[in-house]
Amino acid sequence: NNNNNNNNNDSSNALPSCSGPAAAPDTLQDALRRASIVVGMHSDQPTEAIIDYGLLTGTPVAVVPCCVFPNLFTERKLPPPPPGKSDVHEAKIPRKKGVRTYKQFCQYLLS
Repeated sequence: NNNNNNNNNDSSNALPSCSGPAAAPDTLQDALRRASIVVGMHSDQPTEAIIDYGLLTGTPVAVVPCCVFPNLFTERKLPPPPPGKSDVHEAKIPRKKGVRTYKQFCQYLLS
């Protein structure tokens, strides 16, 4: 009897997908407009865009940054450290080369 198996094939309880052909662009835009918060967990490339969206719209955001992608996002540069504050731990990687480490990425996102 297939009615007693543990695999419920009823798609009415399925969560909507944000990838693949089923996710039309206006569906994601509508979801973002209705969102009370946007969360990026291991969000890779969209991490910065999630923060920018929150700043632009006033929507609260939370991100857990992960991969830095220094060769993809070469325009990311750190601001100079505040006066009197040294940058001892990051001295091996000059700021002019851009954001290359996880620590630098977090500093960049907070700046």
